[in-house]
Amino acid sequence: MTDKNALWQKGHDQEVQVNQRALIDKVLARYSGEFTVFRELLQNSDDADATNAEIHFNTQAYKDRVKSGTPKQHLKGGSSNYALQNLKTRPLAQWIFRNDGMPFRDQDWDRLKKIAKGNPDEKKIGAFGVGFYSLFSITDEPFVKSEKQWMGFYWKNKGDQLFTRRGELASPPELSPSGKPWTSFEMPLRQPSPLPGLLIDLARFLATSVTFMVNLRDVSVFVDGLRLIQIQKDIGPIHPLSIPNDLNPTSTLNTMVVKTLNSQEISISAHLSRYVHYHSIEKSTGRSKRGPTSFKDLLSPVFTQFASTSRPLTPTEEPQDWTNDEADPLEVLHSSVNLHIYSAGVDVTLEENMINELERATKKKPPSTCSYSLIYSGKNEYPMNRQEEDVFRGLRADVNGSGTARVFIGHATSQSTGIGGHVSARFIPTVERESVDLVNPNVSLWNKELLYIGGFLARSVYDMQMLKIRDTWEQTIGSADPNKLVDHVIPPLLEDQSIHTMRYFSFHATTPSSLVGSEMEAGFFSCAPGGSILLLSTNGVRPAGQVRFYNPKIQVFMKKLPMLPSNVLGRASTMVKVLLNRGILKHVSMDDVLCGLDGYALSEDDMVKCLEWWTTLDGTRVPQSDQQLGLADFLKVASFKLSPSKDGQVEQVVSLASIKFFVSSTNPIPPSSPLPPQTLPPSISKNFQINVLQSTLGWGDLGVVDWIEYLVSPSTVDSLPRDENITRSDVFAEKVLNIVAKTWSILPEDRKRKLIELLDDKAVIPTRKGLKRPKESYFSQGNLFHDLPIVNMPNRTPITGHLEIVGFVSPSSEALFTFVVQQLLEYLGVMKHVEMRIVIERHVHI
Repeated sequence: MTDKNALWQKGHDQEVQVNQRALIDKVLARYSGEFTVFRELLQNSDDADATNAEIHFNTQAYKDRVKSGTPKQHLKGGSSNYALQNLKTRPLAQWIFRNDGMPFRDQDWDRLKKIAKGNPDEKKIGAFGVGFYSLFSITDEPFVKSEKQWMGFYWKNKGDQLFTRRGELASPPELSPSGKPWTSFEMPLRQPSPLPGLLIDLARFLATSVTFMVNLRDVSVFVDGLRLIQIQKDIGPIHPLSIPNDLNPTSTLNTMVVKTLNSQEISISAHLSRYVHYHSIEKSTGRSKRGPTSFKDLLSPVFTQFASTSRPLTPTEEPQDWTNDEADPLEVLHSSVNLHIYSAGVDVTLEENMINELERATKKKPPSTCSYSLIYSGKNEYPMNRQEEDVFRGLRADVNGSGTARVFIGHATSQSTGIGGHVSARFIPTVERESVDLVNPNVSLWNKELLYIGGFLARSVYDMQMLKIRDTWEQTIGSADPNKLVDHVIPPLLEDQSIHTMRYFSFHATTPSSLVGSEMEAGFFSCAPGGSILLLSTNGVRPAGQVRFYNPKIQVFMKKLPMLPSNVLGRASTMVKVLLNRGILKHVSMDDVLCGLDGYALSEDDMVKCLEWWTTLDGTRVPQSDQQLGLADFLKVASFKLSPSKDGQVEQVVSLASIKFFVSSTNPIPPSSPLPPQTLPPSISKNFQINVLQSTLGWGDLGVVDWIEYLVSPSTVDSLPRDENITRSDVFAEKVLNIVAKTWSILPEDRKRKLIELLDDKAVIPTRKGLKRPKESYFSQGNLFHDLPIVNMPNRTPITGHLEIVGFVSPSSEALFTFVVQQLLEYLGVMKHVEMRIVIERHVHI
């Protein structure tokens, strides 16, 4: 077989033929965005350091008037009416775009005529060398003028091969307002056609386009010499910012690192003639010329958002013809918007092989430094001027995830960011610059590294906003008692700002590439070690590790535990779900409750809420908890402050572990009487069913024996006031004995013996001689001597069937009372008869 090299030596060369017309058509077929021609020319202008640019739409009649020597300055009166008459349908003959950037050099003229020979300057956006050829979508013979030279393009013999002709201008070009010469791109239309869309849409496009432009400050649109649109941009000073110490500024593969952060405010103003809005409304609503008789009538719903240079329109004005001086279509209406742009300065370090591969793909070396910028609109800026006809609609924050926030590569692409604001960076786009290239392996690596930087910048701005909210919180609320900071009193302004920030940086699905959003989101979270993030809680701005998912049943008594406010859950649900899925935000666990209760005494009201929560839980105790704790653990740490019953009384802290009893609603013991310290206060126990307190918490209904044991204990006797002291108040002693009498018959024998033992040596029996011990007291039938301590109940108040002391009872209750009390007193040892020993002793001494 003959060797290929040998065959090659015997062959001959032939030129590869390229159908240039077909090639350009195929390139143009990939451009699908609106106003593509102006997008490319504006970017070229910015790359050329232009500060001013103009777009001119000319009809054939206007061209003829200019050619005949009619002055080109803006016309007045009837001439202006003629220029705008039927403009929505009148065909245009030519577009002209001009900028005052650096005039073309020889290398620029040479590159202009070469398809796919892009700008080699690594600091410029243009790369692929096909942007200029977008002009061929509307014209066959573009004509370029710059300084003293011109170049024209034409299809030789109307074939498929493109040629250029170059020469010297007969006169110097006009100067821009900055005093620099215009570079012009004249585009005689292939087919006469009306304006390319609505003028208001073109104004929106231009307002959006200049946002991230480095040099362009002023763009105007003229129709037959009349300026209808002017977009201006003013920039404020750059404010350096500190790079957050707790965030990692280095990309995943260590090719990019953020070295600087700064913020800058820009102001974009729009100066639109009335006709721009008239053109928009009539064309968008399909109204005919014979519809409304008033130009002003058509515009009344739109003008409310603009301020006029002459006088503002009012809804009550009478309709007038739009050509009338009172409704001058050339009257200029002004509006503006202020935007905050945060930027990261990035150093790039690539291996040589990577540099070569990127240069092969983009026709230029990758930059050694670049920047990444992000627009952030605060809560106060977001709602302004959001009406349908707002010229700045394309710059508004997209906190709803509708996909209107875009990635800018010089100009806006079709790629959404997934967050609330536009971003701009040196991404490498697809050829038509409509999206980020994530297909080419090396280009994809560059873009993914840059997306990490985007996530880092977004996270930095998020943290800055949350820190501002934290500082405001601390200044306005300071060290206020957390018990008073319940959900509904969080300052509404701070809550709204926090929710807005969370929504702004919530990542939604992105199009056309879903990887853009997911990669940037990954950087947003991974740049923070441990994934922590600042969140607004019920106790201020805290790291997410200290904040818990809102649990209303726990929050009402665990006010010191920071939780997401309930409004955040509903209004910032997208980010909340992500935080939960990533394990950054956690539900309240039993450990949280345990730690929160340990060493912190609740109020009685909060203890009611705490016990309600505990007694209604299932076996897992806390949803999604990784630990199940028993009753003993809970009772050990839970405590409450006992409200002082009297002025000057010291507040006491009671541990639930010390509680053994409660007083139910059916208990004969009055809840207002002195109770053992092991008794749950009736103010708490009254909120629960008996079976709940018994079965869930293991407490018992206070019995009379335990109650008596408390009443007669030395510490109680020494501390209780006289009217509540069973050994000092015969009235109180009678009440206690009445209660004991009613329960005596149902007491077990061992409890009866215990009771007798407790009262045996205690002076608790009311007699005519005061309170006496049972064996020192006598029934009335033993009244042999006038000085014997005969039982004498001071009130003789019977007991009702409900075992409460009242002022009236039936005869049957009276008889029962007499019998039961006598039986009790007998068991306690009250004497029926005087002992013979005492009788003898008394007679001996007579």
